[in-house]
Amino acid sequence: SKVADAPLDVKYAEVPATGRVMNLSAGNAALPIEVLERAQKEFANWKGKSISVAELGYRTGWFHEVQDATETKFKEMLDIPDTHEIFFFNGGATLQFAAIPMNLMGGAQPTNPTG
Repeated sequence: SKVADAPLDVKYAEVPATGRVMNLSAGNAALPIEVLERAQKEFANWKGKSISVAELGYRTGWFHEVQDATETKFKEMLDIPDTHEIFFFNGGATLQFAAIPMNLMGGAQPTNPTG
């Protein structure tokens, strides 16, 4: 639609406590400057390995090192027990909206034959 395709007219303002602009709209969250600086430093040369973390093949040991460390940190920060699995999906809100009806259906259905 024309409304959805039109850019938002957002007025950003600096937050005096941090000296940075903060996006309070839906979508991206504000990250601590230290996180952004580390990501910037390691983005093009992850851990001095001369490869970007965005270029790592998902079947490589290096990628699994990132994934395993991230899963461990999630479990620690959110106190997730070992009886639960953590899944990483791309797709954002579109995937979440698609998952709602599948979760509400319960059991095997024509749209979800494996249940």
